Amino acid sequence: TDGVFMCGLAHNPKSIDESIAQAQAAASRAVTILSKEAIPAGGIIAFINKDSCSGCKLCIPVCPYNAISFDEQQRVAVVSELECKGCGNCAAMCPSGACSLGGFEDAQILAQIEAMV
Repeated sequence: TDGVFMCGLAHNPKSIDESIAQAQAAASRAVTILSKEAIPAGGIIAFINKDSCSGCKLCIPVCPYNAISFDEQQRVAVVSELECKGCGNCAAMCPSGACSLGGFEDAQILAQIEAMV
């Protein structure tokens, strides 16, 4: 996952010297990101319109990043914004049109396809 740096025993069994060296490297990498004045946002991520979601769960197995879970109480799919990479598999699979990628409406995508044809 982006922004998560593992070292030491969290990575795999190793000696204390290796753990310390990895910890220093992880801290150094984190500092390079945190020292920036602004952190660029990740790419486009999926979101689910809870009013339109039918609860079919078809989006869950097609997500290669395991970023979608199901809320049993509300009976809707939920996207983890931290894990979603915006691949669009869920939006393509959703039969009710509840799942979509931020910044890409159906009309926009169809306009792009028509422009290419």
